[in-house]
Amino acid sequence: MINLKNKIAKFLMCLCTVSFIFLLASCNDFSEISENNSNGNQTQNNSQNSGSEQNSNLNQDNIQSYTNNLTGLEISQDIINRRPTAVMINNIRIAQPLLGISKADIVYECLVEGGITRLLAVYKDISAVGSIGSIRSVRPNYLSLARGLDAAILYNGTSTQAKNIIKSEKLSAYDIGYYDNTCWRDDYRRKNLGYEHSLLTSGSMLDNLLAKVGERKTSDYSNGLIFDNNNSQVNNGNYANEVKVTFSGIKTTTFKYDSASKDYNIFQYGTNQYDDYYKVNNTAKNVIAIFVECKTIDSEGHIDMKLVSSGEGYYICEGKYIKIKWSKSSEDSPILFKDENGNNLIMKTGRQYVCCVPQYGSVDISESYN
Repeated sequence: MINLKNKIAKFLMCLCTVSFIFLLASCNDFSEISENNSNGNQTQNNSQNSGSEQNSNLNQDNIQSYTNNLTGLEISQDIINRRPTAVMINNIRIAQPLLGISKADIVYECLVEGGITRLLAVYKDISAVGSIGSIRSVRPNYLSLARGLDAAILYNGTSTQAKNIIKSEKLSAYDIGYYDNTCWRDDYRRKNLGYEHSLLTSGSMLDNLLAKVGERKTSDYSNGLIFDNNNSQVNNGNYANEVKVTFSGIKTTTFKYDSASKDYNIFQYGTNQYDDYYKVNNTAKNVIAIFVECKTIDSEGHIDMKLVSSGEGYYICEGKYIKIKWSKSSEDSPILFKDENGNNLIMKTGRQYVCCVPQYGSVDISESYN
């Protein structure tokens, strides 16, 4: 009887031991399964996070900016390949103030006859500009400047030399006075300033004219301009807070640096160069002054500028300047700018004001304001 009880006790003890071992094994299996599930969830979360980051990077890559090849500034995609339009603007003292000049991407100031200057205002998107003027006649050097940017040029009147070039070369050049709904005579200007200083136009009128005559609206032309704010050579230049450009005995243009806006305010005839349509003083981020050989070619005093050539000059920006070299290989080629070491000039983004200074003119650069 005792032996039977001992056997039963041993049997029950063995049974409990086996049950405990089985239970422990089951718990370990469950723990491994839970850990595996946890690792699986972590892997899935990491994969999802990685996918989100990739999608974010893809979205950032898909955000594309478009730049104006005349200024380096950002523009909308629909005008990225827009062909520039150049307009001849009167700059004689009595014709002040100007209209629409503050919206030009590039302004060229050059001598005409009698020691006075005229402006060639170049616009990437002429349709967005309000009133422009007053409009005057064109000369050969302005035709060359416009051709160098693949720009159509608009004006009112020509010199004999310019007329012959336009006809023989079949240029994209139009006298707006010969077309309907392209311009008007301002009553105040006609009465107080003179008939020849009263012709005004608008960006939409000029845009419509170019469409009417079937001019090409797009351009993939390379103008040679390079923009990079961080890598411009002028960052290491000398100080230039005031620049005085003398074209003749009766015409100077002065640029005064404004450290707040980082632009140059433009002065002539003892006051600001003023845009009376937009009610602002004209300014420029980039000022370029190049020396160009000039000579009088007829009894009327018309000036021939030797633009298909090369020479020296200055690049002025954000209170500093460097010496530069320029060259133009043909009438249809752009003006190319290089630093003194022969490297391509890198400008800062912004509007340009280019002074084509005769060889007998001068450019006086001062660290202080006069």
